[in-house]
Amino acid sequence: MKFVNVSEDSYPLWEFCKKEGFTDSDYDTWYNNGGELQFFEGDPDMIKINGLVGYFAKCGDVVFYYFDEFYGNVEKMLRKFFRQYETGTTLGGESWIAGSDPWGVTDIEENHWEQWRKMQTGIAYRGGAGYTYWVSDWHKYYNRYIS
Repeated sequence: MKFVNVSEDSYPLWEFCKKEGFTDSDYDTWYNNGGELQFFEGDPDMIKINGLVGYFAKCGDVVFYYFDEFYGNVEKMLRKFFRQYETGTTLGGESWIAGSDPWGVTDIEENHWEQWRKMQTGIAYRGGAGYTYWVSDWHKYYNRYIS
């Protein structure tokens, strides 16, 4: 899986958008009109680190993410998150259907935006389909199910 920090280099995202037909603009026009941020508009998948919010989207084997300030933990958190989310089996051996909540998430935090506003570090994941998010405090999720 390849990770692209769009806040550092947005060219690969423009190439993806051009290839998929999301834009017909050249790179300079797309960039100067905020194309990298428009990509994450709507109902974005979000990552929060130390109270700062960024956005991410998985497109095939590439994860594009936008975070105004550089944090090495963004890729680390997302890599572990997607590895767990895509396996189809938890560390405890329970299986779940791809696209549903990973086992144990509801044990961690109530899945609503009030929790998201309170937490300092977490992930709000919609997965690109529908409008149902699961919201999880990263430290609790990591300590219980990934570490």
